[in-house]
Amino acid sequence: MKITLQIQVLPDAAQAERLRAILERLNAAANWVAGELFAGEVTNKIEAQKLCYRAVRGRFAPGSQAAILCIHRAVEAYRRDTSIRPVFRPHAAITYDIRILSFKGPDRLSLVTLSGRIVVPFLRGGYQAERIGYPKGQSDLIRTEAGKWLVLVTVDVPDGTEVPITDSLGVDLGIANIATDSDGGRHPGKPVEDVRRKHNLQRRRLQRRGTRGAKKKLRRVSQEGARFRRHEDHRISQEIVGQTWPRKP
Repeated sequence: MKITLQIQVLPDAAQAERLRAILERLNAAANWVAGELFAGEVTNKIEAQKLCYRAVRGRFAPGSQAAILCIHRAVEAYRRDTSIRPVFRPHAAITYDIRILSFKGPDRLSLVTLSGRIVVPFLRGGYQAERIGYPKGQSDLIRTEAGKWLVLVTVDVPDGTEVPITDSLGVDLGIANIATDSDGGRHPGKPVEDVRRKHNLQRRRLQRRGTRGAKKKLRRVSQEGARFRRHEDHRISQEIVGQTWPRKP
């Protein structure tokens, strides 16, 4: 099963400046990509990568994998509601994966920046230490309003693993708000409902046609809807777990 671990990294002043620089640069790049996607109505990651990759590398100069993850993040944000252009705040969370983030020993983390890698210490408890060897998929670098640096790491652990409870948070599931937590955080369901209605309309039109091409597109629409729901479930669960996750892109 997958769980999310929140760890606090402890960069020195020079390292913190390098992290801030890549945070701002990748969010500026994501803003530019979002504008291109919105103008061209592009929602496919492969098409977006073909359209924007060279320009992102040339204009914003991140590494190749950071550029790809930045483009994919903009696509995911645009897919939530294609009627509006996504806007990314300068210090919104950015995405890392195992190619540009790795663990060095029991309490060091290697992160790519605009000027090479840095190795920073992080705080860990016993629970994190036992499971940090199971990294899976993507992680998110966050700078809180108080200036702390956090990394949310998605890890795979064996089914049946006990998860110790160190704090509690009540979550009420609904439709108007997919989730409302006991700290007052709300996660609106309108973007998901809008996409669901859009896909339902598409499915009805395609089912009425009944052609081979319509059936092929119907399967693609169904797959897109399933991927979107999985993405939203994952995003909201990470927001709830992180508590400092930015509410907007």
